[in-house]
Amino acid sequence: MSKPRITLAIPVLNEEAFIRETLDAVRSQTVPADQMEILVLDGGSRDRTRLIVESIANTEPRLQLLANPERYQASALNLALEKARGEFFVRVDARTKIAPDYVEICIQLLEEGHAENVGGRMNPRGTSRMGEAIALATSTPFGLGNSYFHYSDQEKFVDTVYLGAWRTKTLRQVGGFDEKAHANEDSELNIRLSESGGRILLSPRIHSTYTPRASWSALRHQYLRYGRWRAYTLWKHPASVKWRQIVPPLFLAALVITAILGLFLPPAAFLCRALVAMYIAVVVGASLITALPNSAPHLGRLLIIFPTIHLCWGAGVWWNSLRFAAGQPRPARCPSCRP
Repeated sequence: MSKPRITLAIPVLNEEAFIRETLDAVRSQTVPADQMEILVLDGGSRDRTRLIVESIANTEPRLQLLANPERYQASALNLALEKARGEFFVRVDARTKIAPDYVEICIQLLEEGHAENVGGRMNPRGTSRMGEAIALATSTPFGLGNSYFHYSDQEKFVDTVYLGAWRTKTLRQVGGFDEKAHANEDSELNIRLSESGGRILLSPRIHSTYTPRASWSALRHQYLRYGRWRAYTLWKHPASVKWRQIVPPLFLAALVITAILGLFLPPAAFLCRALVAMYIAVVVGASLITALPNSAPHLGRLLIIFPTIHLCWGAGVWWNSLRFAAGQPRPARCPSCRP
């Protein structure tokens, strides 16, 4: 095909249940077909993901399937960035179905010149009862703090967005994605982009839907992992810390410390019980507000999901923070990490 104008990068790993729908949405964009190339970066899938992509590639000349031997998303995106021939670079994840005008609107906003990274809100759509409840919880400020891309319908400049679209030269100028970050690579990149003067725009005109995890065990693993790699970002960019990122680990630390001291000091035991009671009350209140009146059957699930998100996130942050404090290799701190 002739030189495309837009590169779409799709990291995948064991996504046979979602990849066909994702690719169908990508192939149905309103931009002219000859303006796009589609790069699927597979991290060594052991299911039918590769077979599905290969079957589509047989009749889709715009699609290339590339191996990502490092497995993680950051290395996949950097591989796509290295191969990209388009002027614009648009990220799409395998659990996401983008609207038909998704790419067109991203390019319009980038060409207007008001922002160097544009993206939309994450709109989760569960495929099971638990998945629906997880979607509810992760679309609230109580669930994830003031991460605006989870719930805001206003166009505004923010610190990060879901997925993202850039001019390819912008990504290359800031050095691409940090491959040492096994998660949270998008937020880490946006910190460097902001430090270099770039702006990040959240726009409700950019629409997609996302399929969240469908079980409690998968959610627990996901947020423990998110917390670990948020810790990496905070050690690398300590000035970037936000209140939503430190409340869960501080609360968890307070619980653990007061519980241990409470074995010897009655006032500490009382404080621990007070913290637990206060948190339970807040979780119950937030669950009621989230579930009523339209999602009452999910109330019981929300009572489990909110603490899972908060406590696993906090434990993950402490996990890597203690490793770094104990002498494990730390991320290089800014400004030395700036391009």
